[in-house]
Amino acid sequence: LDITSNTEIAVVEIGANHIGEIAALCKIAQPGYGIITNIGKAHLEGFGSLENIKKAKSELFNYLAKKKGTAFYNDNNKILIELLKEKVLTKVPLENYLPDPCYYHFVSADPYLKMKMTNNGKEFFIDTKLIGRYNTENVMAAIRVGKFFQVEINSIINAIESYKPENNRSQLYQTSSNTLFLDAYNANPTSMRAAVEDFVLLNYKKKLLILGDMLELGSDTLIEHKRIISFLSEKKIENVLLIGKSFSKTNDNPVYKSFRNTDVFLKWLKANPVKSHYILIKGSRVMQLEKVIEAL
Repeated sequence: LDITSNTEIAVVEIGANHIGEIAALCKIAQPGYGIITNIGKAHLEGFGSLENIKKAKSELFNYLAKKKGTAFYNDNNKILIELLKEKVLTKVPLENYLPDPCYYHFVSADPYLKMKMTNNGKEFFIDTKLIGRYNTENVMAAIRVGKFFQVEINSIINAIESYKPENNRSQLYQTSSNTLFLDAYNANPTSMRAAVEDFVLLNYKKKLLILGDMLELGSDTLIEHKRIISFLSEKKIENVLLIGKSFSKTNDNPVYKSFRNTDVFLKWLKANPVKSHYILIKGSRVMQLEKVIEAL
C-alpha cells in the first residue's frame, strides 16, 4: 500500500461489487477504524439485491468487530444501526457521541452546501464547495473522524471549506451560456433520486435535467430506469433530456426527449443550443457525460 513507517494515519477506500470483496480487502488493508458512508442500490448486477449489498457492506463491521476496532456511523441511518446492533466493537456515532456531541443543521445548497454545527455550546458555520444536500453526511463524517483523532475543529472546518471536488463529482461549472451541476462519476437509483430531489428544490426559473443511464443494475436495469422516469413525472418535472439505451427503452413520457448515446445527444444539442439554464448532469461514468460541458 506504499505506507511508510512514519505514517500516522492512512485513509483507504474499500469498494466492491460482489459479496466477499470487502472482506478480502480488509485482510489486505487491516483497518483498525472504519466507516460505511451509505448503502444504496449500487452495483446491483454484481450483488444481486439490496439485501446482499447490506451483507457485503457489513463485512467491514465484521472485520472491525473481530479485531476489536472502531466503527463510525451515522446515527440517523436505521440500516447502519441495524447492521451494528449485535456487533461487539467501539461504536462512534456522527452526532450523539458522548462526551463530544455534534449537532448539524442544513442551511442551504444554493448552489454550494452550507451547514451549521453546534458543538460544546459553540456554533460553527461551514461553507463547502460541494453541490447537493446529499453531501451533508459526508461532511458530518469528516468532522467526527477528525475530532476523534484530536484534530482541532477550526482546522477541520478549514480543510472542508477549502476542498474542491474533482473527477466529475459534485462539481459546479460556469460556462459562457449556462451553470452546470456535474455529478457524473457514477450513478445508481439511490444517488440519482437524491441528486434530482436536491436540484428541483433550487430556486432557479430555467432548470434542465440531463440524465444518463445507470450501469451495473443487472436484471433490475429497465425497471429501475422506469422508476426514475415515473419519479420525474410524479414531481412534474418537465425539462428533461435522457441519454442511453436503458432510458430510451423505458421513456414513456412524451415530454422527455431521449437519445441513444452521448454522441447522438451532442449532435442534437449543436442544432438546439441551450442557454441561460441551470443544468443538472447526472449519470454513470461509462456514459461520458463530461463531453457535454463544452457544448453547453
